[in-house]
Amino acid sequence: MSRLARLLVLIDRYGEDIEYDLHTMGLDILDFFRHRLSWRKLDVILARLPAGSAFWAARADDDEAAKATIEAHGIPAKGDGAPALADMSLTNQLAMTTNDLLLVLVDRMERLGGGTPTPPKPTPRPRTAWQRAEKAYESARMDLLLVEVAEAQTRNNN
Repeated sequence: MSRLARLLVLIDRYGEDIEYDLHTMGLDILDFFRHRLSWRKLDVILARLPAGSAFWAARADDDEAAKATIEAHGIPAKGDGAPALADMSLTNQLAMTTNDLLLVLVDRMERLGGGTPTPPKPTPRPRTAWQRAEKAYESARMDLLLVEVAEAQTRNNN
């Protein structure tokens, strides 16, 4: 499906939400139809709208589209629960920190009351490319160490 055809399907399904998001950015959806702005530009804007935008909220709450996508492509792999880096505003960072502190406070209150709660887990934070690469490197290094240990054990048993 061409870019234009795909965008027209999205506009047909989520037009009011797209129009609202564009309006908050000072853009008019009609400018794409009037050829004042390119369809490529709309494609780029939609792909980079934050998760809390009207467009993404409408897509996330579209039962029909979710069912059709799963039927066509299967169930997508689950992430680690961390939000996208693009969605991390100062407000989101402060909310996560507040949530973490509240979890610690609840834990402490339960302990003071004589309970044995499970330690609170911090709210997942976004992962950067550097952190993902570092984790992959450490994982590969650990795999090599495990192979070395297995080889050493084999040598010692012979």
